[in-house]
Amino acid sequence: MKTDNASIPAGPPGDSYAAGRAERARKARRAIVAAVAVVVLLVAVFRIAHALHRPSPPATPPPNRDFSRFASPELPLDRGLALVVVLAMDCGHCRETAKIVGTFDAEALAVGIYFILSGKPEEVDPFFEAIGASVPYHLATMAEYLDLVADEPTAVCLLSNGEMRAEWPPRQFSLRALRDELARRQ
Repeated sequence: MKTDNASIPAGPPGDSYAAGRAERARKARRAIVAAVAVVVLLVAVFRIAHALHRPSPPATPPPNRDFSRFASPELPLDRGLALVVVLAMDCGHCRETAKIVGTFDAEALAVGIYFILSGKPEEVDPFFEAIGASVPYHLATMAEYLDLVADEPTAVCLLSNGEMRAEWPPRQFSLRALRDELARRQ
């Protein structure tokens, strides 16, 4: 007697139903994963395209480093070598820069050190006590300060007879850099 394999049951009737159900679930999961991948890809493409076509924000105007407006008998910024440090008295990094500058032996190299400070008059004495130095200064208005520093908290500039000779970006000033600059152009 010849038997047809199709007529031989694969097992109990519940097993074939469960196998089909598991296969349908796998296919559904694959379809969901594929759909999520397509959505993620489309979002990424949209964000990149949007970023490429987005107008750039207006550039911050460059700082106005014209220190001649602060020149006075107490601040002779227009005569000889002058290291001008623009600081906010309530800024921790500015205080650290002020401490570094305060340790510099300016007289030995004939360099005047001057601070242009931002803050309140009652903050001046505690500021100088905290840095352990006494330096001639000008207390700038907020508008003057922002005009000098633009979007950075400090500015360290070396002037020669009122003209910019060197400038250090915030957090890059060091006494070694100043000494190197002074040795380079003597």
